[in-house]
Amino acid sequence: MVCVRRVRACTQLFYTKRLKREGGREGGREGPETARGSAGALRDAETFVTARGSQGTWRLAWSFFAGSLGAWAITGPAAYAVHAGILGCSAYALSCGLPTLFVVHFGPHVQAAWPSAGSLAEFAELRFGARAKGVVLGITMLNMCVGLLAELTTIGALFRDFVGGGALPMILVSALLATCYTAYGGLLVSIVTDQLQALFSLVLILAVTVYTAATFRRSLPGDLGPMGQQLGPGNAYGISSLFVMPVCLLASTVFSQAVWQRVWAAQSAMELRLGGTVACVAVVLTVFLFGMAGFLAAWGGLINPARDDPNLYLFQLFKSHETDRAQVRSSPPCLPPPPPPPPLPVARAPLRMIPCACVHAHARACMRTRVRACVRAGCSSQPHSATRARAAHAQAHALPSFYFT
Repeated sequence: MVCVRRVRACTQLFYTKRLKREGGREGGREGPETARGSAGALRDAETFVTARGSQGTWRLAWSFFAGSLGAWAITGPAAYAVHAGILGCSAYALSCGLPTLFVVHFGPHVQAAWPSAGSLAEFAELRFGARAKGVVLGITMLNMCVGLLAELTTIGALFRDFVGGGALPMILVSALLATCYTAYGGLLVSIVTDQLQALFSLVLILAVTVYTAATFRRSLPGDLGPMGQQLGPGNAYGISSLFVMPVCLLASTVFSQAVWQRVWAAQSAMELRLGGTVACVAVVLTVFLFGMAGFLAAWGGLINPARDDPNLYLFQLFKSHETDRAQVRSSPPCLPPPPPPPPLPVARAPLRMIPCACVHAHARACMRTRVRACVRAGCSSQPHSATRARAAHAQAHALPSFYFT
């Protein structure tokens, strides 16, 4: 009901300018009443565009938080944490929140020096001239168009890859819905929807955190697993992100009319700074948590960059518990380990089988020759018995002694 009343009030303010113009034309005269009507119409149009001086601390905090995040927070931080490691994840989170502090610090100075400015382009015109306004307006339009396209394509990619179906219908529905309620109620309705979006984001963050803490039971190796070189602090992309990400996202935030509209909508400079600080802390924590989800999935070995879609790295962490249970259900029952294989036979030289008669004859001849040789040499230490002679001959010729029995 509160949203309906606010939409109705914004609609009435939006049409006040048109109604008063028509009333002035019907009267056919110009006087103080017509002048006051024109001034009121101007104020109404400005309220529709900037909602000047109408928002407090917490509404600004919710609006800054929701305006700084989007569908990209589900895909971007997790994919970048896998690509640039822990340094990239930290730099990304800080760079998403700190530019808001920059705007809320310098915004009141701009608003106090040029109170008639209603946008960054108007400030550039009042301060530097019409050419500066054209440049700033062109950069702002390009920046916001890129952000809008990134948001819509991310929504379509998530719907196509995770839910299933075509991406174009979801993109068209999202774009038309946002265009309709913004054109109907102006910035005030956009701030109301920011509060709903921020509330949904906090619920999603809480659900992700609780589910991960309750179900994630994978072992985390000390060397960060097979992707340790990529996830560690020595990643070259992570080191370069310490400079690239703050500069990139600071420029993107400064040249965003969505951020400057919250500056004009603040009731006071103190409330603007407090709301911006709260939103900065919330954005940094949110982006870091989403990035750490992808980091944990890669650390636990759940991500294969050659196979998995980078937009779904966050969901790989959710699927780990279900995948483990499915593998347990599909595995065969426990059986005793198979017996070890028998040892391989040792290769030995084949024995030459000699007929028994030949062996005995050969042994007797050799024994006689050996004994005679020993007698002639006068050696008393040689074995003269038949048994010892046969054993010595068997050892000399590497034949079993039973051949000589």
